[in-house]
Amino acid sequence: MTIVSSTCRPIYEYFYAKSDKRIIDVAYETRLSLSTDRDRYMVGEDIEIDILLEYRDENGVWRPLAGKRVAVYAFNTSTEIYTDQSGKAKTRIKALATGIHTVKAVFEGD
Repeated sequence: MTIVSSTCRPIYEYFYAKSDKRIIDVAYETRLSLSTDRDRYMVGEDIEIDILLEYRDENGVWRPLAGKRVAVYAFNTSTEIYTDQSGKAKTRIKALATGIHTVKAVFEGD
């Protein structure tokens, strides 16, 4: 099973009329981690997916990000879950087909 971890960094915005760029402010840097309970499943079995969403505070310490919506994608389906006070969320998706598949989580921000 694929384990995904991503970090959100400031985004640059480009203007076509000029050659300058500017940074769009990001409230905080975030980190989204995804893990599964196993790396192999039989068709029809539940895949247990654990999510951890964190932000980096002004001191550089990673802290849980609570009450945020995370989309989880697998097997051409998606589900939305919300993080708890510890920044964690959990869901289950059925393994629908044989082969190598990717489970993806997305936090789009506020």
